[in-house]
Amino acid sequence: MELPSLETIKRFVAAGAGITILPRLCLERELAEGSLVSLRLEGTPIGQTLRVVLRRSPTPSPMAEAFLAILSQKFQ
Repeated sequence: MELPSLETIKRFVAAGAGITILPRLCLERELAEGSLVSLRLEGTPIGQTLRVVLRRSPTPSPMAEAFLAILSQKFQ
């Protein structure tokens, strides 16, 4: 899904509409509030720390789980 802004992306993730990859700097408030959580991606080719962002609960959908599995295979 393509969305027009980082804020919109974060709101969709918080509503359970998916997961995303965003810079940690734009997530400080949501991470501090606990409305979103981040998972570190190891071995990224660009030399930066990337994190997958998803809502805290409930557990990710089967499609999100599949996407996380692909990312885990690619970056670990």
